[in-house]
Amino acid sequence: MTNQMVTVRWVGVWDKSEITLDKQGTGTVEVPAGVHEFTLEEGPKVGREPYRIAYLDCNDPHGAKIQVSVTIEKGFVAKNSCSSKTTLARPEEVVFWGLPRPWWQPDMQ
Repeated sequence: MTNQMVTVRWVGVWDKSEITLDKQGTGTVEVPAGVHEFTLEEGPKVGREPYRIAYLDCNDPHGAKIQVSVTIEKGFVAKNSCSSKTTLARPEEVVFWGLPRPWWQPDMQ
């Protein structure tokens, strides 16, 4: 995915981060001190009407808790529920699977 946003919800704190993906589909985030787990979800739609769904979350299981320490050491790739495509993650890398929202599906949350 490119030019989209992914939301990181930090487990154990009432905080979240929104990552804007660049033209190569990459983005970065700084892990808050003391956080050991996080979840990923589709981010707000870029531009006007941010509460509309920009794309489909293809990660299986959706909302799985991801360990920060494992991500730093090995990286993390969830199962892709939208296709058979897969990849290997590098240390400090998380792969988030998404699919453009089909035109016939409503985009309201």
